[in-house]
Amino acid sequence: MKRWFGVLILMGWIAGVQAQLPWSAPELLVNTVGENLSPQFVRGDAFAILDFQLPHILLWERRHPDHSRIFLKDFTHPNQEVPLTPAVTGVYVTHPRGTFIVRSHPDSTILLIVWQSNENGNADLFSGEYRNGQLTHIRQITTSPERDRNADLFVTGLVWENSRSIYFSRYNPDAHSWSTPLRLDSLSCAHPALSGQYDGFTVVYEKTVTSGVAIARLTSGSGGQQWGSSYIWSAGGENHLPRFARGLPFIPMWEHRDGGDWDIAVGRDWFGSSPVRFSAADEQHPAGAENPIVQASRPQNPVDIWTMYLAFQSNESGDWEIYVNDFPYDGNTLRNISQHPGWDGNPVVSEFSPVDMGLYRSRLWVAWERIENGVSQIWGSFTEVDLVGIPPEPRPVSERFELYPNYPNPFNPTTTITFYLSQASHSTLEVFDLTGHKIKTLVNRRLPAGYHTVQWDGTNDAPTPVRVTSGVYLYRLQVGDQAKVRKMVLIR
Repeated sequence: MKRWFGVLILMGWIAGVQAQLPWSAPELLVNTVGENLSPQFVRGDAFAILDFQLPHILLWERRHPDHSRIFLKDFTHPNQEVPLTPAVTGVYVTHPRGTFIVRSHPDSTILLIVWQSNENGNADLFSGEYRNGQLTHIRQITTSPERDRNADLFVTGLVWENSRSIYFSRYNPDAHSWSTPLRLDSLSCAHPALSGQYDGFTVVYEKTVTSGVAIARLTSGSGGQQWGSSYIWSAGGENHLPRFARGLPFIPMWEHRDGGDWDIAVGRDWFGSSPVRFSAADEQHPAGAENPIVQASRPQNPVDIWTMYLAFQSNESGDWEIYVNDFPYDGNTLRNISQHPGWDGNPVVSEFSPVDMGLYRSRLWVAWERIENGVSQIWGSFTEVDLVGIPPEPRPVSERFELYPNYPNPFNPTTTITFYLSQASHSTLEVFDLTGHKIKTLVNRRLPAGYHTVQWDGTNDAPTPVRVTSGVYLYRLQVGDQAKVRKMVLIR
């Protein structure tokens, strides 16, 4: 029976029509020293993704017979590989996870990395902050005599599995410390995945119930301090390996089988719908990335749609290879992006990152493991997407000023916008909807040099301000004859 390992790349909301470039030829992403496996792209703060500000950073494990360590590669410096942990005989450092923590001051953004290590004689979790080519503030998170594994990291939150229980801890970037581990569920649980919005978190995980293995969900609206009751999302048949698609608006997916082949199920109750299956084929191990795009429609009846790529590993040709179904552009053609008569598998996806801000072009990577001569290496391919129809940004602004991502984003009811002026200037900060209609003027005066913060409460410029509806909005900072534009999402 044919088995497919799927990567589902979902895309939803921003303005305009999309145009896609072909997938690149597969390329080796890391040096072939030792075995290279377990690739993971650093997750972005989902709010900053809307502004396409985050670089592609790859983490992976390099294994030797007597030790293993983890490495980092920033794709803006493709020839540099940074070892994050030392080579120590008998110590195996594995399963790295990374996330950006975007804070109120843009220069204080943190890259937080978590990994598993046996350095104290047991499989424990550790963390560190990556700065200037090295890890700082290294902390041991867990000390249980049982194995801590299957960790997932999102911004300041961390979940993991220990003895069929699910635990949560939150990182304090000011104190460089973790909260005391909190057990969320202790009844036959496994493989947690974490996401969130505002100051809350959502965890999905496997849970054995009477009818089989279900996907359960827990939510917290208090920064992880208090959690609601466990909700069984999918109870029929077998449901395994849940993950959240990267980006917005936090869509979970998992593999599902109910007496037949494996399918990929996606939970979409954030939009009021139930989990769905995407194919009757045998698909497993889903992972995804979302990009906010809006399908053009009649102004009187705007329609939100979901376009998607479907990439997966298939042995249809006799070998395991990576295929992509470019569903938004050509749903009938499968593209072999690995192009290798051998074993290619375990694909992971990046998030969208800028290539040309003037054209609003963003790039998405798929990386996977390839085994040749019994040795695993990491290969990858990318595609680029133009958001045709969005007005091009002005030519690059001078270093006189900068406009930073708003926070939080999405937001309700208020968000904070930060910008910097290198010299005193007359500055105008305005909010627009996607049709170009001005919603509100936040600043229109001469300001001194330095950092400035302004709040928008989601109201318009009417004499009696009225709250605007949910949607994607643009905010533009104009200084002299130059301007910079960013996007934000209001959710009511």
